Amino acid sequence: MGRIRRKGNVAKNKSLYRAKRTRNYKRDLDQIVYEDLVPAVSEKLLHQPVQEEMPGLGQHYCVACARYFISDQAIQVHFRTKEHKKRFKVVKNEVPYSIEEAERAGGVMPAANAPKKVRPEPTPQIMSGTQAV
Repeated sequence: MGRIRRKGNVAKNKSLYRAKRTRNYKRDLDQIVYEDLVPAVSEKLLHQPVQEEMPGLGQHYCVACARYFISDQAIQVHFRTKEHKKRFKVVKNEVPYSIEEAERAGGVMPAANAPKKVRPEPTPQIMSGTQAV
């Protein structure tokens, strides 16, 4: 009888690698801070209309973790977990990277505190094409 599933290095199989890499995607910290924690948006997220396709009909949502839960008891247990406490602390205290900071880190934009590159002024002798002896 042959093998039922592939064993070994999953990174060589592109489709399995991509599926494994993107399966448990959560919203990034900057998305949560800049979009979800706006008071009007967070109020909408906490008091959503009934959605049949969401877990718990979309009624139990943790804004800090960007997760839906199936019942009120499940979300209350989640609030006491280490995962939620860490995520809440990060969302509350840390400032996420802005687009400008990311571009500076990637080398697209010059650093804010870097010295300006000053182009030396050409001397009149170089401009005229003659050199002093």
